[in-house]
Amino acid sequence: MLYQQIIKIAKSLRAVEALLLTGFILIGGVYSNLFVTTFQFTNFLWLFLISYSLMVSVYTANAFLGKEHDKINPRLKSLRYSSGSFYLMLTILIYIGSAVLCLLLFPNAIYLHFSIFALCFVYALPGFGKHLPIFGTFIHFLVGMIQFNFAYMFFNPICTNSVAISVYFGLIFSAGHLHHEVIDYEVDLANKIKSSAVTWGYKTIEKVSFAVFAFAHAYLLALILFKIALLHVFIVFILGFLLHSFFFFTYYRQIDKGNSIRTKYRSMYRLLYFMCGLIFLYMILHKSIF
Repeated sequence: MLYQQIIKIAKSLRAVEALLLTGFILIGGVYSNLFVTTFQFTNFLWLFLISYSLMVSVYTANAFLGKEHDKINPRLKSLRYSSGSFYLMLTILIYIGSAVLCLLLFPNAIYLHFSIFALCFVYALPGFGKHLPIFGTFIHFLVGMIQFNFAYMFFNPICTNSVAISVYFGLIFSAGHLHHEVIDYEVDLANKIKSSAVTWGYKTIEKVSFAVFAFAHAYLLALILFKIALLHVFIVFILGFLLHSFFFFTYYRQIDKGNSIRTKYRSMYRLLYFMCGLIFLYMILHKSIF
């Protein structure tokens, strides 16, 4: 009984998805540790706690702001168990806790901490953000960049190289968001949300999503060639994209089979890039071998 209650609460908070987005932030901290003498595990743990609580507050804010539209979304059925006021209260408490922790331990990072939350809040506002074509994707691009540099500055000052590399992660984040719009196409259409997928069609936006993924890795390859990004560290993402390409062309032939195939494709590329991230972490931890 207790276990079921815990699972129910975790689903209502979208705890697993928040963990996934936290990984997107942590990658900046992992990379920044390449330029310190030893991996700073204590600071990295604080970064994880601050980032995870920040992402949970983003999801609870999203649940509060999108309460009406999310009612008919089967993907978000777990959000129906709690009231809008519950999500509002959690958003305030969890964000304040995360912000206070950031302010006490890493005060210089509080501006980026707030920027991440503010942009995600704007994205979720009814009639704004995700309700407009392109705009929601642009917000994701900015958030992806800011997240990388937010984590990076826990260990080193932000620099031109960190900003340049963060563009890659911003592109990946926005490409994933475009596919997310394809997954929610029918629900957004029913809710009269003018997402890019609703405006131009889900097949077109799926192609655009993959094109952004492809451009992101071409951009990363350029960073490697110009010695802005390190080949031995980032090559795993280039190789990962080759496998992602195979997933996409296999999946796209079945795109009309419904939402389940779109969700399965997302799960496949998420797992792929998660594995790339683990290898990336391993490379940083064993930097002494280079």
